Amino acid sequence: MTLVTITLTLAISCATADSYRVFGAIATDAGQPIVGVRVSVSGADEVAMTDSRGDYEVADVPEGSVCIVKPSHPDYSFEPKSREVTITSGDEWGNFTANDAQMASCSVAVAGGSSDKPSALSLKGPRVTYPDAAGITWIRGHSYTITWQGFASANVRIQIWKNWTLAATLTTGTPNDGSFVWNVPTGTTPGSDYLIRVSETGTSWTPDFSDNPFTIAAGGGGVTRRAVCVGISDYVGTGSDLNYCDDDARDFTAALAAQSNWNAGNITTILDRNATAANIWAPLNAMSADSDSNDQCVFFFSGHGGWSTDQAPIDEPNNRDEYICETDLTNNIYDDALGQWVTDLPTTNVLVVLCSCFSGGFIKGENSVKCISGAQPGGAGDGFAAEIQAAMDAKASAVKDIDDAGAGVTLTAANYNETCQESGTLQHDVFNHYVLQAMGGAGDANSDGTITAEEIYAYAAPRATNFNSSQHAQI
Repeated sequence: MTLVTITLTLAISCATADSYRVFGAIATDAGQPIVGVRVSVSGADEVAMTDSRGDYEVADVPEGSVCIVKPSHPDYSFEPKSREVTITSGDEWGNFTANDAQMASCSVAVAGGSSDKPSALSLKGPRVTYPDAAGITWIRGHSYTITWQGFASANVRIQIWKNWTLAATLTTGTPNDGSFVWNVPTGTTPGSDYLIRVSETGTSWTPDFSDNPFTIAAGGGGVTRRAVCVGISDYVGTGSDLNYCDDDARDFTAALAAQSNWNAGNITTILDRNATAANIWAPLNAMSADSDSNDQCVFFFSGHGGWSTDQAPIDEPNNRDEYICETDLTNNIYDDALGQWVTDLPTTNVLVVLCSCFSGGFIKGENSVKCISGAQPGGAGDGFAAEIQAAMDAKASAVKDIDDAGAGVTLTAANYNETCQESGTLQHDVFNHYVLQAMGGAGDANSDGTITAEEIYAYAAPRATNFNSSQHAQI
């Protein structure tokens, strides 16, 4: 039995202000076009015949007409035999399924009146395989992979429809390799009536819709603020211990939680021996998965930093990568990995604060330098700050505001080739001591009640350099 599907589209493209076209295509479930099918539309002056591509068109159908659309061919029978449709200013769809005329019966893919919408043609034929099931929800600002199978052309066109109206063409021609990644724009209208439509390009026109409508949601609408704060004073062994990094993380957590728009339950604080790479990455990845385009994501780190020969991808002018040190000093977190995390976040409202060195030799004393590797050799470099900020800049041009839904900014305690200190006098990382003062209100230079990242930097950076002339904070 050969299954044949005829898809009718009542389009608003018209010859006059009050007439429309009925057009479509007829093909087997394998996408083979059927030539010579006669399609009549009552109320129209012409009868269409499908061409070598299986396409037909009936023009000048008067608006408001109640029409009978009927395909016929000596070798095929069609179920239903005809369909009644009303020509309106909106798009209407109807599917006919047919088999060889000699067969006594055939399976009916779609039956009913003109309100019927297309369903998947066949599990073996062209079809959208994701999104396909009921209950799927996509969140604005997140990326999803659309998948399909069974199309014959080299490329396919992908569209998204809402309430059976074309909302956007995602691509006019992407390789027919079965998958296409789409990032849902933050301005997409939420709704539960979206469909993905995939169709062939080139010499054929076989189209298909996802089996079930899916939902696009805003992800909660309001701004949810999330933070991961890490401070490591107690490293594995004894030779690399610091004194005040755990206090840095505790106090930064408290400074955030003290703000009326922050919920302490959304702040994860990881200290000392608990700050393994796995325990740091887990809440960072959870933050990425739980957030949407409206949310704010903050990462704070105080502890050792270091550098090594540039690892893949080789992308730094001085051939060195910087990293922050987890408690084991083995699975350290490199700038490339943290930059990728920033890139994958669904929001541009990101603040990263790093109180660690990017070079220099470790010394232990009253004012401890927070590095484990030797001094960086000369030569131009970009450092942790530039690496992460490049990821942010690639996402959006953002206002540098710690409380603004358009923010994206990195603050670091020192330049790429400098050490930074923690101080027994201040009992904090030097830069973070002044960051905390700024967050507590001292940084509100314009007295507007909002502390911006630029204001924090403007307050803290010169004070940190005044205390320790060898370090220069970066923004």
